[in-house]
Amino acid sequence: MKNLILILSLVLLISCGKDESGPVTINLLNGVIQKGPFIAGSSVEMSELDKNLDQTGRIFKTEVQSNSGDFQFENLSLDNSYVLLEADGYYYNEAYGVTSESPLLLQAFVDLKATDRVCVNILTHLERDRVSYLMEKGKDFQKAKSQAEKEILKVFQIDNMLDENFEMLDLTQAGNDNGILMAISAIFSVQHRTADLVQLMWDFKMDLKEDGTIDSPPVRRLLINGAILLDTVKSRSFFESYLTDLDLTTSIPPFEKYVENFIRNSDFENSVPKNVHEILSFPESQYGENLLAMDQDTLFLTSGKSYGIKFVHNFEQEVVAQLVFRKDSVAFNLRDYVDFDEDTFLSWLYGASSIEGAIFISPLKNESTDGSLIFKDHGELQLSTSIISLGTFEPVDIIKRDQVIIW
Repeated sequence: MKNLILILSLVLLISCGKDESGPVTINLLNGVIQKGPFIAGSSVEMSELDKNLDQTGRIFKTEVQSNSGDFQFENLSLDNSYVLLEADGYYYNEAYGVTSESPLLLQAFVDLKATDRVCVNILTHLERDRVSYLMEKGKDFQKAKSQAEKEILKVFQIDNMLDENFEMLDLTQAGNDNGILMAISAIFSVQHRTADLVQLMWDFKMDLKEDGTIDSPPVRRLLINGAILLDTVKSRSFFESYLTDLDLTTSIPPFEKYVENFIRNSDFENSVPKNVHEILSFPESQYGENLLAMDQDTLFLTSGKSYGIKFVHNFEQEVVAQLVFRKDSVAFNLRDYVDFDEDTFLSWLYGASSIEGAIFISPLKNESTDGSLIFKDHGELQLSTSIISLGTFEPVDIIKRDQVIIW
């Protein structure tokens, strides 16, 4: 009899230690949806999964309650503790300080036996297909998640495992683990357009899925470009202001060191130009000497003479340049100083003069960038030439040249 009791006890101990889905009851499940934070009204859907991560057909729905991304489910009683959380909505872009122009879908696999608070974020989204693949190959849920998390961190030159699973991380809380989430999230956020972000996340997931590594040259290049182009000072400032506006007394985690470490130690090849001349060339203009081809810090021009504005680029994707004329940081009317025919600028976008300056933004197609300027009487203006978009990236004056024009 003692031997029988011992055997039964061992069987019970082994079965209790197995990583399996099972019934779970939760009075309140809450959490946040973060790319940056999703805005109020974003949809959140939770699907019950069986032990193989197949949907059982039971679905629960709620919405994000505020612009901090918070959500909750109440009085849950499930036959299986594995669930798939999916959030669809607009989000705050922490790299640029703006709300996205279109909605984004993020997902997370979660074992509700382990937690009653969940953060759906970019890391939970990136691991999903790799976790599914590893479970198909025989790994249990927790081991599959642990391996996928380790592999994703390695892509970004982070060797140490986190204290918590990805779904426990929170951009608005202090701590190194949360700093890692912030760093990777911000690197992806340099993809300004949501469509480009979605494409990069998809390509990353598909590349990672079967071997746990990122081998695609385009994906590797976009990631390291994003890290280089990310302005971590502005990103922190944007996010702090956003949280302050929400009356959230939180601490932005220390993410900058993880971005710098990725740039310093990664062998991914980047394609980020170091200056204006590395990406732009300034051929002869049909309207006269090309103003943009003049390299001097101070340009001495001739009153009444026509000068051209023309550039072409050699970047692999679209490039948008911006010209800003200023007058001693005061409001002014550019037409008081310069004659220009907007028709000669073809599809350049001209913004009326203000205290911010008179702004010309180039068309996407660089074959139509020629235009004519004629400086009237005598005067002085400041000219800033900058790149405001490199393909899917939109750095803010990262590559810039400042000059003074006197005529």
